[in-house]
Amino acid sequence: MGWLYIGKLGKETTRQDILEYMAENGFTSRIICDMVSDGEVSRAFKIGIPLQDIERMHNESFWPTNIMCRPFRQPWKYEVGECNIKLMNWNVEGLRGVLNTMPENIFSDYDVCILTEASVTETTIVNVEGHYNVHTFATQELRGRPAGGVTCLLKATMSPFKVMTNSDNLIMVKAALGTILGAYFRPECSAVDIIENLGQALNNAPRTDRIILAGILTAI
Repeated sequence: MGWLYIGKLGKETTRQDILEYMAENGFTSRIICDMVSDGEVSRAFKIGIPLQDIERMHNESFWPTNIMCRPFRQPWKYEVGECNIKLMNWNVEGLRGVLNTMPENIFSDYDVCILTEASVTETTIVNVEGHYNVHTFATQELRGRPAGGVTCLLKATMSPFKVMTNSDNLIMVKAALGTILGAYFRPECSAVDIIENLGQALNNAPRTDRIILAGILTAI
């Protein structure tokens, strides 16, 4: 079963409304639908459907205008002592676009977020309110939007923290819960290059620290 996030729905939208819409459009297989966000002006749901139907439903033409559809990513939960730390790992494909289209700050519930392909540059800084923002900047190509970039979001509870590595592919931060390593590697990167870069970064991490590795490791 695959999962999709359906957002920017009207405040009156119910689970039954979505199930009826899908049935009217030819989906007769078993569907799971749960609300995941009930904001001031909109609602969002996660939908579980058979994998063979994902491609058809993950299509803007299937949904009414202005409805957001993307893969649903279950947040990570990482326990430190008696604390329950929530972490997000998301390939946002442009942080500014996410912030402009989301009806609410979806990052506010998370203590740590690793956002890949954030497309933030030195001249187009984008920061998320309520978090410390650490960026490794994207590369501006001759045409199109900036490529790559990693952003690490940290709530105040993760302080004090120290940025230990900030390179083209990697951000490594020593925070209260341990060492956080966020990485983005383009498809053309070889497994050898990826392992070498990760190894060099991890050599600088405290030996006894917890290590949280997140991001996109394409060749592995």
